[in-house]
Amino acid sequence: MPILKKIAIGIISLALLVLLLNFGISYWLEKKLPSVLQSDKKFPYNISYDDLDISLISGSLTAHNVYLAQKDTTNSSPKQGAFGKIRSVNIQNLDLWALW
Repeated sequence: MPILKKIAIGIISLALLVLLLNFGISYWLEKKLPSVLQSDKKFPYNISYDDLDISLISGSLTAHNVYLAQKDTTNSSPKQGAFGKIRSVNIQNLDLWALW
């Protein structure tokens, strides 16, 4: 087998591995993030979102239609406190090791 063919197979295999890791970790983060946001007892707000786009290759995370509401809304009237809807939140230069 010529050396160029071996190099091409190695590069293609490495590219496929990176893409599979990107999709796998992105899927894991999409499933794990809601539980992490809800488990923080010190943070006084519930945070939810409609859609989450994660790209580990470019290091960006975008959440669409983010909603904020107080955690103890059952004890107070719905008109008290801070509530909000943010159209989009974009995070650049996401460090994967910081998330671990």
